[in-house]
Amino acid sequence: MRRVTFSPDRLPAGQEGFWEKWQSEAAAETDAQMDLYRQGEPLGPDKQSIWRRLKEWYLDHVFAKKCAYCEGTYLAGFPQHAEHWRPKKEVTEFAGDREVVVTRSGDPHPGYWWLAYSWENLVPSCFYCNTGDGKGNKFPIDGSYAFAPEEGADKKELDRTEKPWLLHPFADPNPEDHIGFYKDGTAYAKDKSEYGRWTITVMDLNRENLVIERRTRQEEAIDALGTAAQDAIRHDTDPNQDMDGWDGPEARFSRAVEDRLLPIRNRVGPQIFARPDRAGG
Repeated sequence: MRRVTFSPDRLPAGQEGFWEKWQSEAAAETDAQMDLYRQGEPLGPDKQSIWRRLKEWYLDHVFAKKCAYCEGTYLAGFPQHAEHWRPKKEVTEFAGDREVVVTRSGDPHPGYWWLAYSWENLVPSCFYCNTGDGKGNKFPIDGSYAFAPEEGADKKELDRTEKPWLLHPFADPNPEDHIGFYKDGTAYAKDKSEYGRWTITVMDLNRENLVIERRTRQEEAIDALGTAAQDAIRHDTDPNQDMDGWDGPEARFSRAVEDRLLPIRNRVGPQIFARPDRAGG
């Protein structure tokens, strides 16, 4: 998982029209849900077309076709989900090793329905990070859960009181400061970070097949690094540019590859492979 820079104030060129239309539709549907809430009517944010369009736009313009959590790339015919960072209809937490529904005075949490169409609460996720042993409705926090919009109208206000443990690609804490990767492809919590530990657990970021894929990608990147070094010496090419497809921000499993390559870069050729803009992990 890595930090992704995005803000509606700095849209990709030519995307202002899409964003204005999407925001208008999302705001209208949020207002409709608020009206139902004030009238005491049943709630049910279910306009999937709204969050599906944003998911597809995110994949094309912000996330380089990658899952926001595991950095696996989108495969044709394989579902990518519009994942609600704060769950929209139900919320669960951990009681020891068990997943339980969050309740207050015996009533289950209704979900953060008022954020169902918020761009800050929507990110693209692969099937495995979002279902099964992945996130689902889990949302562990260190504070107190908000059950209604009066207790926190938006992400920033809610974050102050709830103190979520889950890392978010757009916001602080920076995921790159809390999750690192061993050379066998396994994710770990840096400096025993609780943010890292919870995010790895909730998203199931060490599921067996994912670890194998990351490790394979790391080993392939080492071979590519050797080729880039030879080309730099023989043909005076830029090895860092050659390696952007492996550990650049748009590359598949880029954080795991970056962590695997950094000590090699530093050990065998810092004058060739120096990455002055990267702190590494």
